[in-house]
Amino acid sequence: MQDNKKTTPILKVKNVSKYFGGIHALDNISFELSTNKITALIGPNGSGKTTLFNVITGLYKATKGSIHFKKRDITKERIDKIAKMGIGRTFQNIKLFANSTVLENVMVGAYQLLDNETFIDVVFNTAEYRQLEKEILHKTEEILRFLDLYKKKETLVKSLSYGDRKRVEFARAIVGDSKLILLDEPVAGMVEEEKLFLLDKIKELSKKNVTILLIEHQIRFVSELASSIIVLDEGKKIAEGKPVEIQENPLVIEAYLGKGAR
Repeated sequence: MQDNKKTTPILKVKNVSKYFGGIHALDNISFELSTNKITALIGPNGSGKTTLFNVITGLYKATKGSIHFKKRDITKERIDKIAKMGIGRTFQNIKLFANSTVLENVMVGAYQLLDNETFIDVVFNTAEYRQLEKEILHKTEEILRFLDLYKKKETLVKSLSYGDRKRVEFARAIVGDSKLILLDEPVAGMVEEEKLFLLDKIKELSKKNVTILLIEHQIRFVSELASSIIVLDEGKKIAEGKPVEIQENPLVIEAYLGKGAR
């Protein structure tokens, strides 16, 4: 017997707009993310994809509309509060500490989630903090093994290849046990072998009670990975559906190839 019970979406974006003066970077965007699913966000350069990530994570505030994460309104919340609620992300341009080790960079992802009370324990190096530090180290090393980075944990980030740096940033985004991960072009600049490795790891992560929204330009990559695709063009949502539907959508073809491509 088929189960028709509808699951509650982990993220609801409703009528979100973001204006920079007279520029409508996002215009009335609405969608929902299903729990534990992988959704891709695609569109031509300048279509508003990264801006949407910035609005969801609190880096920018929406001009209009609302965003709910696990039924909680996060539209006006600070970026640090949103991170502590369970939303992690990577960036299009890698943001790591080049002169710190792989281990130190990834541990930052866990330390940033500490509350104010724990900060007092840090200052006085209490027994509770020392225990917490052990737990964070164990969790970090677990993630490094998951992404085949453990042997490089003491390596300075500036000495790593570009593909390894992308994996370090990915590790930092997931070390804090976030329930929603936003990946901004996670395989950009990687060689084919690195792309396939990360594709498998993203799939594996989605089976561990993690919802993923990713920006990617390569239709083949997202078609293998995502169960649903959202398409933006000039700040507007022009399509949403399964990969096969998106590939055949005339509006999507026109957005990527120009008018007359249909």
